[in-house]
Formats: sequence, C-alpha cells, structure tokens
Amino acid sequence: MLKKIIIGTIVLFSLISVLGFFILPVVLKPTLMEKLSENLHRKVSIEDIDINPFIISAKVKGLVIRDLQDRETFASIGELYINLQAVESVLKRALVVEEISIDKPYVKIIRETQQQYNFSDLIKNDGVKEDTKKEPFRFFIGNIQVAGGRIDVVDSPKNKLHTLTDIAFALPFLSNMKTNAQVFIKPYFKANINGTPLVLEGRSKPFAGTLETIFDIDLKGIDIPYYIEYLPKEIEIRIPSGTLDVQANLSYIQSLDKAPVFKVSGMVGLSNLDITDAKNLPLLRLPHLTINIAESRIMERSIHLSRISFTSPEVHVRRDKSGAINLGSIIQKTESVQEPETTKEEQPFVLIIDQVELKNGTFNFSDGSTSDPVNLVADKIDINAGNIATPEGSRGTAEITCRLNKKGSVSAKAAFGIAPLICDAQINLEGLEPGWVQPYFTDKIRIIVTGGRASAKGEVALKQDGKKEIQISYKGNISLSDFASVDKEHKDDFVRWKALNINNLDAGFNPVYVDIKEIALKDLFASVIVNPDGKLNLSTVVKQDEGDRIPEKVEDKKSIEKILIGRVSVNNGNIRFIDRSINPHYSTELADIHGSILGLTSKDAETAKVELSGLLENTSPFVIKGRINPLKDDLFVDLYTSFKDIDLSRASPYMGKFVGYTIHKGKLTLDLKYLIDKNKLDSQNVVFIDQFTFGDSVDSPDATSLPVKFAVSLLKDRHGKINLNLPVAGRTDDPEFSVWKVIVKILVNLVTKAATAPFSLLASLYPGADQLGNVEFEYGMADLPAQYEQKFQVLLQIMTDKPSLNLEIKGYGDREKDRQGLVEYFFEKKMKAQKFMVMLKKGQPAVAVDELTIEPGEYEAYLKEAYMAEAFTKPLNAQGQPLLLPAQEMKKLIVEHIKVSDSDLKMLAEQRAQQVKSCLLKSQQIKPERIFLVEAELISQEKPEGMSAARVGLNLK
Repeated sequence: MLKKIIIGTIVLFSLISVLGFFILPVVLKPTLMEKLSENLHRKVSIEDIDINPFIISAKVKGLVIRDLQDRETFASIGELYINLQAVESVLKRALVVEEISIDKPYVKIIRETQQQYNFSDLIKNDGVKEDTKKEPFRFFIGNIQVAGGRIDVVDSPKNKLHTLTDIAFALPFLSNMKTNAQVFIKPYFKANINGTPLVLEGRSKPFAGTLETIFDIDLKGIDIPYYIEYLPKEIEIRIPSGTLDVQANLSYIQSLDKAPVFKVSGMVGLSNLDITDAKNLPLLRLPHLTINIAESRIMERSIHLSRISFTSPEVHVRRDKSGAINLGSIIQKTESVQEPETTKEEQPFVLIIDQVELKNGTFNFSDGSTSDPVNLVADKIDINAGNIATPEGSRGTAEITCRLNKKGSVSAKAAFGIAPLICDAQINLEGLEPGWVQPYFTDKIRIIVTGGRASAKGEVALKQDGKKEIQISYKGNISLSDFASVDKEHKDDFVRWKALNINNLDAGFNPVYVDIKEIALKDLFASVIVNPDGKLNLSTVVKQDEGDRIPEKVEDKKSIEKILIGRVSVNNGNIRFIDRSINPHYSTELADIHGSILGLTSKDAETAKVELSGLLENTSPFVIKGRINPLKDDLFVDLYTSFKDIDLSRASPYMGKFVGYTIHKGKLTLDLKYLIDKNKLDSQNVVFIDQFTFGDSVDSPDATSLPVKFAVSLLKDRHGKINLNLPVAGRTDDPEFSVWKVIVKILVNLVTKAATAPFSLLASLYPGADQLGNVEFEYGMADLPAQYEQKFQVLLQIMTDKPSLNLEIKGYGDREKDRQGLVEYFFEKKMKAQKFMVMLKKGQPAVAVDELTIEPGEYEAYLKEAYMAEAFTKPLNAQGQPLLLPAQEMKKLIVEHIKVSDSDLKMLAEQRAQQVKSCLLKSQQIKPERIFLVEAELISQEKPEGMSAARVGLNLK
C-alpha cells in the first residue's frame, strides 16, 4: 500500500512538474498573447513564461504591447513575477499573493490632441454599471516591488517629451481584508522626473473607513523653464531659468460625522528664477525664495505659512507709450483664463503668515507714456513683517526700508490689520527729488525742475469703517528744500526757494480736513516775465488744451470739514518782473519781502491777519496789511497796501512805447485800500506823483494820441505834485468786471477830459473851475458880465499854480440872435448919437456914445430925430414933407434898414474875446505871452446842451 502511495505521489509529482514546468507555459503563452491582443486592441508579445507549480509562482519575461498602429512599443515589462499562496487563499476565501515584482516596466504615453491620448480607447466607458451592493472581492498582496521602471510622456501639442526614469516602488502589502484594514501600509516611490529626483514615502489605510493617509514628498531641482509651455498662451512670458524644490508632508483622514481633513506642511523653494516678457525684457529676477508651510488645512480653506523669505528679488514694471503696464496685462490675461466663480457659499478663506522677510530687493519702474521717460529705482529694499492674518481682528507688524534713485530714502514701521483694513504707520522720507516725476506734469505745467529735495516725517493712519469706506490721515511735517525751476520755453528762472516747511500738519480724507500749525517759506525767488510776444510767463506755464473749458462752479467746499493754517510766513522773499515786449526792456523787483498771515481758516466768521513788507528796487518800501479770508465760500478781503517813493524814471520804456515820451524824473506813492465782502468790491486808489517830468520824445506806433503831457501839466499843482483818487467799485462775481480795466478806463477818461474839459478836471482841486470853460454874453453885446471878474480869480489861481499852462481865448457869435442883438444895439446907438449931438450943441461934457442912456421921457424925441436923420425914403405928407409916423412904425422902418453883416458878427465875437483877455491881464498875474486869442467863430444854432453861442470859450494848453 505504501508503495502504491509512493509510486502515485511520484507520478503525480512528475505530471505536475511536466504540466507546470513544460506544458502549461507553452499553452499559456500563445493564449495570453491572443487574449491580451484581442482585449487591448494592440499586438502583444511574450518572450517567455516560467511556472513553478509547487510554490505556485509564475514569471513572465519580455512582455511587449505595441501601439494601435503597431509602429512602436506602447508598454513593456522586462520581467513580471507573481507568487500565489493557494492554500491560504482557500482558507481565507480571498486572493492571497505573497509577492509581486515587476522589473523594468515601460510605458509610452502620447498626448495626441488636447483631450486625446494613445490610450484613450482603453478607458472608454462600456456602459456597464458596477454593482455597489455586491460583496467586495477580498485580497491580500504582499511584497509589491517595481524596479528599473520608465515612463515616456510625449506631449505632441506642446512638442515636449517628459520622462520618468529609474522608477522604484515598494509596498509591503496591500489588503482590503478586515484584519488588515487598520494596519498602515507604507509605500515608497522613487523616480527621476525629467532628471529631477522625486522621493515619495508615506503610510496609508486605503481600505479603512477613515482612509487615513500620510505622505512625505521630496522633489528637488525641478527645471521650471522646461514646463513653460504649459502656461496659457495668453500669458506672454518667458522663463529662461529657475528651479523648484518641494518638500511636503500630506495627510488625509475622513470620518462619518465630520468633513474630511486634508493637511499640508513643508517647504517650497525657488532658486535663480528669471522671468522676462515676450520681448525678452526682464520682469522678475528671484535668486532665492523659501516658503515654509506650517500645518495647513486645505479643505477648510486655511493656509498657514510660518515664513516667507526673499533674497535679492528684482522686479521690473514698465509702462509703454500706450499706457499699458507689462505686469498689468499679464495679470489681466491670467484672470481671463481662470475658472468662472461659483455661486456656492464657501467657508471664508484664512491665510496666516507668521513672518515675511525680504532682503536687498530692487524695484525698477519705467514709464514711456510720457514725453520724457520716467525711471524710478528703489533698491536696498528690506522688509520684515510678521503676524499677517486674514481673520477679523488680527494685527500684524511690518518694517520697510529702501533707497530711492540712489539719493532718497524711505523707511516705515507699521501695525496693520486686514479685516477690517487698518494701518498705523510711522514714515520717514528723505531726499526725494520732484524732478524724478517731472514728466508727469511737464506737459501741463511747462517748467523744468532743476533742483529740490522733499522729505516727510510723521504718522499715517488708514482704516476702513463699517460702510467699507477708507479713511486716511497724516500727522507730521513735510518740507521741500532747495527747490529750483526754469520756464520750459525760454529757460528763464521761474521760481525757487531755500526751504518750504509745513510744520505740524494734520490732514485727512473722508472727511477731508487740513490743520497746519505753520507754513514757512524762506529765500523765495520768483520771476514774472512778459515775453517778446506779449505773453506772460505765468499764463504759458499752465498749458490750456483747445478742448479745455472752464468748469462750472462745483460746491465741493462743503465736503471739506475744516481748513486751519495757523501761520504762513515769508522770510527774505524776492519777486522779479521783466518785460521783454518793449524796447528797451524793463525790469524791477520786490526784494526783502518779510511777513506773515496769521489764522487762515475756512470758518466764515473768522479772518486772517496779514502783515507783509519789503522794498521795491531795494529803495522804495511797501507794506501790505489787513485781514483776509480766502477760504470762505465768498472771498473776504480788507487790505491796505502802500508803496512809497517809487522812482518813475525806471518806467521810461513803458512811457516811451505808450505815451511817446520818456520820463526824466518823478516819484510815485500809492495808497490802496480794498474791501471785498459778499462779492462786492469797494476800493480807494490814492496816487501821489511828485516832480513828474517828461523826457525826450519817442517815435512809437503804439503811442496814444491823447494829450497825456498836457494832462500831466494840468494835474500838477504849483509844487509839481499830482494827487489822484481813483475809486473802484463792482461785483467780483461779474465775469466782465476787472479792477485794472476800470483803473485804466479812469485814467483814459482823465486824459480825455483834460483835452475836452480841462476845467471840469480841475474842479476837485479848484472849486468853481468847472464854470470857467465858457463866458456867456448878452446877445449883440461885447461887455463882460460883472460876475465873471470874480470867477476869473479861480482861473488866475490855476494859471499861477501851473506856470507851464497857456490859455486860449476864442470868441463866438450867434448868427441869428447876435444879429438881432446888434440890430437893436445899432438902433439904440442911432438915438444915442442924436442925444450926443444935442449935448455938443449945448456945450455939455463929451461922453462916449455907448455910455449915454436914453431916458424913457426922451425916447420918442430922440427916436424922431433919428428917424428924420435916416437917408432911406420916408412916407410924405400933402406938402411933400416927411410924414411924422407913430413911434412904433418909425422904429420899424429904422430897424428894417439896419444891415448887420457876418463881419459885424465876427467883430463882435473878437471884441468879446478881447474883453476877457483884458480883464485877465488887468490883474497882472499872467504874462501876456501865456494868453492866446484864437480866431473867432460864428455859430448858426445853440449847442445841444443849451449852451449860448454868444460866448467866449476858454481852453488850457
């Protein structure tokens, strides 16, 4: 019996050996090749199969799967070894594999199009749904090993080849059996990805309910430029260099009553990163960046970074001619390829950064959109910040220092919060030059800034209120020292000063307020120049575009809560005026300007005190004092301005051009009082000119034809002094109103009046002078009315006080009324002649005929004698003798035969003029050579104003 058993055993062993070692491999090889080829739709070949029936193991060598077109290898395995535990599998009613090892596996993956791969046909859904209620198949696979693996990934759209080489994988076991579900498996993976080593170690419970998994990732030296093709095409950047290192710990766990937890910690490092734009211009250079990640819960939208460290970063921001910013366009293009936002309500994102450290950074900014490029470089940037967090109420700190354009410096210390937004910072700016940003305003403000250093030291506060509005305030000092500028067109000095200090400034936005203790200006110099084209440099400095218009008044002052300026002071100011529009050029200056304005405020009820003084031409003092409030809705001004002893000879270029004479000498004093209240102006302009004397005549096409020289002579008193009071009133809100236009009009009217009505002009200085222009006579008479002898005393005084003046006397006659008057005169003279003859016959004393008087009782007797003496033909009686007529008819006949010619009338006018001259010369106060008789004139009718034509006109010359 034993023998049979032994023989049977030997036979069975032999059969199993023959079947397992020899027959089964031969049968399985073509069968597997056929079935695999059929299912994979690819040609499959196997070099050899070895089976050990006793330990139930199989070894497959040279497994090769060709691609669909049978052109190249799709996948291959050098050797596959499987050791199955049959007995244990039966006992445990599960697949138990003691060992699986794969040697030199290879896969070639080809990305043919955006969504198509060379294996896409293998993963298509066949439509068969998996039965989730079915009991899962139990298995235990131990000692899983992969060695010498390689994966080639060909990305045809990107024309890229990616390789995973030296792939090694080890897993002690993998089992979904209950006895093993709570036991950690510890996978190990190692490979070189495009030459970059990757190590992945961890532990996991893939079949436990918690799916607890922990992995350590170590990825070093990833060559970033190799993957640049995977950025969206819209992002036009280049990355010439840069490496990425990643060391991370990932953990995942889930539970029935809580949301899954996914934790990440580790480190991300960037080295030698260089990013350029499409034109190969630099954008970012980053020698080293380290991000240390503390435990972060990704699924809870919480990221905690323990430290971010930058070393010598360099950023380049450029703005082109169109105004586009290089980084801005890249960011916009990045946003355009992002996934659309979801409307699902998400947990607030939490970011916590314990520390940020930046050393030796550089920020380059260039702007080509301006007429002259702007280049700003901030270097030696050091930033140290901590406790940066997004949770509400969190507060962080930051310290920043940098150098600006190698001359200026910026430093700041701040405490801040993100939610809500809040920041309290102490800043210190020094050595900033306004010329750096000059191209931004040079097209509108056409000056060239040639010097200046700005500084600021104070506290900046920023916060966001409940309405999400930003409030900003600044407390501290601001200064601009050694400022200098020239006008862009002519390169003349425009304005400069030694120091402009704004001390104890407290200003804010939302609401807007300004509170300044003092504004101090030292060594101010400003030029006001009239250029050869007649344009004032102040008007050409600010450029007005053709499309510009004066904006309508906007009531924006109500948005300003308050403006307070305690003191504005000027120390050693100088303002120079040059006029190049006249020849020779004119120049003058206000020098040694000192003074202050105290208490400027936007409060309507308060005014500021003004006190300024200085010297004109270093010799003529001036003073400005009073009260103002320019910050009211309606301007308030109550100022007194005084200029003393201004030498007028310096103004000869103006007088030569506009008057036709230079100024030999003269002194000017001005006392000006201006009151502006509620848009109403009242002013007194008192002008005193002493010893004003014209010089040589100047041939100027611009000279006025008005008798300015005569007007000056007329206005001078006996001491050579001129006093004028030029009051001006008007509405400052009237766009047509101008103080200077009114003053010029007054002066023109004065000169015009000097020519047309000189006596009216002198009435303010000589009462009654306005009645001296004309001397009225009775019609037909040349006798000077008695009242004029008294009036002529005023004229004599004027002529005495103004020895340079001459007097013209012109007689006038009325063609009608004076003719009637002369007829009456000649009629009476005829009667007086008869009386004169009677007196001669009686031997009475001789008297001039005109001095005789016809008494009423004598009238008819002398009328009869005169009638009878006339030679005209008279009516006769019956005896042939002249008929004696009634008195009225005799007078009528006599008058009808009296003829008065124009010569008679002109003689009458001349006699009138001579009467006036004689009266004036009688006083012996005027030399005869200063009085001129002008040819007499006959007038046909009275002047419109009712002035008698029987007169003598007086005119000063």
